[in-house]
Amino acid sequence: MLELWKLNPKRSWASRLASLRRNLLRLLLPLCLATLAAVLWHQCHKRGWHVPRHAEAMLATGILVLAAIFAIAAALILDRIWERTRAISRYILTRNKRAFMEIRDEKMPIAMHLVLAASGLWVLVLLAAAEYPSSASGALVVFSSWFSMLLYFVVITDLQDPTTSVWFSSRIQPDWIEQDVDAYFNLDGEDGKDHFKLDGEDGKDHRD
Repeated sequence: MLELWKLNPKRSWASRLASLRRNLLRLLLPLCLATLAAVLWHQCHKRGWHVPRHAEAMLATGILVLAAIFAIAAALILDRIWERTRAISRYILTRNKRAFMEIRDEKMPIAMHLVLAASGLWVLVLLAAAEYPSSASGALVVFSSWFSMLLYFVVITDLQDPTTSVWFSSRIQPDWIEQDVDAYFNLDGEDGKDHFKLDGEDGKDHRD
């Protein structure tokens, strides 16, 4: 177990400090927004703006359903993005530019963004709408839920861009990032038309 906490002897202290600084900056946005959400919730709590106690069962059901949708989608996306990150690392080490270019521009679909944003946001809203016995307990729930949700989106966004990692950016060849994917795979010709070879070298379809 102690092996997990041992420092990597190949990394310099400058590299460790740079990594620490970068990860602390990742926490800054979720921390600020979660604090703002907790402050706004406290103002609503003082004015008695919350769901009545007799509606707690319906509120809990809504939170459970939406949280389940978010958790399933979030887990699938995180697993997919982590597999892509591992593949990019492997392609960089083996200098496999073609495989790298095939997945370099892969991004999370807009539809998945909408599913995560809608379900996640409603979970946060319903948690904030509940009646809490004290301001401290409510602020703790609101702050922690907002912070965790926002941190997830920050991490997912960063993982989709390999250049945000010092390890990746220091090892990727500049042309691997700068070159256009369509140009690399010759998807478009100079006249803007596709130039795929079908069956013959002359580019014509030779099927009967």
